[in-house]
Amino acid sequence: AYFAFKKGPLPQVKEANVEVNIDGPESAPSGGEAVYRIRVKNSDQQKLVDLELELVYPNGIQFVDSSPKPENLSGTVFKIADLLPGLEVPVTVKTKVMGNINEQKELIAKLHYKYSNFNSEFIKESKLLLRLAASDVILELSGPTSSNNAQLLVYTIHYKNNSDQEIKNARISADFPEGFIYASATPLPDLGNNTWNIGSLAAKGEGDIVLQGNFSASGAGESKTMVAQFLVLGQSGEYYT
Repeated sequence: AYFAFKKGPLPQVKEANVEVNIDGPESAPSGGEAVYRIRVKNSDQQKLVDLELELVYPNGIQFVDSSPKPENLSGTVFKIADLLPGLEVPVTVKTKVMGNINEQKELIAKLHYKYSNFNSEFIKESKLLLRLAASDVILELSGPTSSNNAQLLVYTIHYKNNSDQEIKNARISADFPEGFIYASATPLPDLGNNTWNIGSLAAKGEGDIVLQGNFSASGAGESKTMVAQFLVLGQSGEYYT
């Protein structure tokens, strides 16, 4: 009877194989905007439930908008539906950044979750650094805020070198949201359907890129975010925002 009812040590439950990845610019102009894309993926064999994404913004980074919408006005809490094995959920957050040039800002993403058959909560954390740069470039993306699926939409990317010096090796890219079908652009892209080589942009020089497309591959009621980036080729050979 002693051996039959003796309590052994409680089983140890390991953290789930869950991924929290933050994609965002390495740098952004002080006073400008920075868009982060957080991807939560269940790479485990078990279903995950009670998921909540918590974002910790440093001083100088302020929440502006997101897709999907947050649970609070400060944009720090996002509810995520139960994740079956292999499923992935994206969260796109637009922020305004303020601070001194070359100052670094760190965004922290914390995923709170549970196993479907276990009551304890686990936390998966990820971080991303952002460096503040001078506000030399003005980049504006304008277009419609709503449409039906088949409607042809026109977006305009306006860029301007607001500094007193020429910018060399400039490039502009557009990040199309899922479900957007590209149709045409003026001028034509230089790479794929979303990248334009600007080359040298004179001091106070400016220009426009007009692109068209539709959301025929999207469902009704979905919220989408399109992002434009101004990039410069550095000495390392890598483009940075």
